[in-house]
Amino acid sequence: MPFCIAAAVSLLGFTVEEAVRAATLGGAQALGREDIGRVSVGARADFALLSTPSYIHLAYRPGVNIVSKTYKAGMAVTQWQK
Repeated sequence: MPFCIAAAVSLLGFTVEEAVRAATLGGAQALGREDIGRVSVGARADFALLSTPSYIHLAYRPGVNIVSKTYKAGMAVTQWQK
């Protein structure tokens, strides 16, 4: 996911916000899924907790693992050791 976001920003001229939206909500919409791709009541709550001060690092540090925890259906499924 960070690589796709970084490519959209550096090669296609997306803002970081546009790239994150395209990678999350845009992908869900392309699949016709309303239960994924966003954080809101009724959504599945699949998301990653980042270990950076800002989501902007998704676009500018694509080769670095910045995920500290991964959640699926609201439950922690992985925790990364630094």
